[in-house]
Amino acid sequence: MPDSMTSFAARYSNSLDPKKHALSVRLAPRREDPVTKPGFLAAMLAAIVTAACSSCAALTNNIAYTAPDKEGLLQTRTYDKSVQSMRELSRVAVGSLKHWKIVGEHACCKTDEDLLHPVKEWERWAPGEMPAYVGAVQVEVESALFGFVDDLTIFLLPSEKGTQVDVYSASRVGKGDLGANAKHIRELIEKLDYLVANAEEVMEVREQEGADAR
Repeated sequence: MPDSMTSFAARYSNSLDPKKHALSVRLAPRREDPVTKPGFLAAMLAAIVTAACSSCAALTNNIAYTAPDKEGLLQTRTYDKSVQSMRELSRVAVGSLKHWKIVGEHACCKTDEDLLHPVKEWERWAPGEMPAYVGAVQVEVESALFGFVDDLTIFLLPSEKGTQVDVYSASRVGKGDLGANAKHIRELIEKLDYLVANAEEVMEVREQEGADAR
């Protein structure tokens, strides 16, 4: 048998030898499976924990509110409008949302001393105990499916740039709202952003509607 055939036969027979095959497998460079990489597993674990925490928060939290350090539609707004104008636009916004109704209002009495007074502990203010420097529109939001009621308050504070608007929403029953209160606030702020941007047109329509009603 030629030498080339002999060497081929030897290599072939070695490949069929279970012991030599196992040794070659152990000595061969190991390809990393991306699923077994530490970084991948850590990222997956972080994603699972984040999702679990979000779900737990929705099940154990029944309030939501705007704040200066929040992002998007949950961030405190300052509009270049008077408190009176923002109260009127708030009425329009609430009136355009299904299952929302205004149940009370609090007039703002602007003074130099109270100007730019920060909102603090607003959830502790009873309807009749709101400070004079704060204007407010109090709203009830009823869920379409079960009829649960959430209490939402739009706070209107005079500022150097117009009116600062903050919103606080809380469920009357249950320990978790499944994100409903934050959803209320986002819907309202989205409406207010639009109404303020188109305020002149909106007020013209309101005035015309008032004239027609008379």
